[in-house]
Amino acid sequence: MEYFARGRCSFVWKRTLKVLCHELGHLLHMEHSVYYQCSMNGVHELRELDNEPLRICPVCLRKLHYSVTIKVKQTSFDAVARYRYIAKFYSDDLQLVVSHTPAASKVFKGESSWVHGAIEQCLK
Repeated sequence: MEYFARGRCSFVWKRTLKVLCHELGHLLHMEHSVYYQCSMNGVHELRELDNEPLRICPVCLRKLHYSVTIKVKQTSFDAVARYRYIAKFYSDDLQLVVSHTPAASKVFKGESSWVHGAIEQCLK
């Protein structure tokens, strides 16, 4: 409750999303990443969690592709569509959740910019 009282609600949301994305990766049979800095890295304390990005690295993206197409038996995996859903989440859906927190747009701005850059790179 201390974070909510000090106006740090957006940081709590970001931490929550990081843990959620990490654990969803495990549900999709993804192990911890040791290749790049990504949301599938192992974390032992809050400082490490705060320094991790809210995205997966290229190796984990390939693991996700494999998991979705082979293990879940979905017929296709579209990375650009995935990035577009994430961009929509940052621009629309997330704002509904944290709209009462003015600092939220600053906290998630770097992640949002990265996703838009990833879309551009995929379309080149």
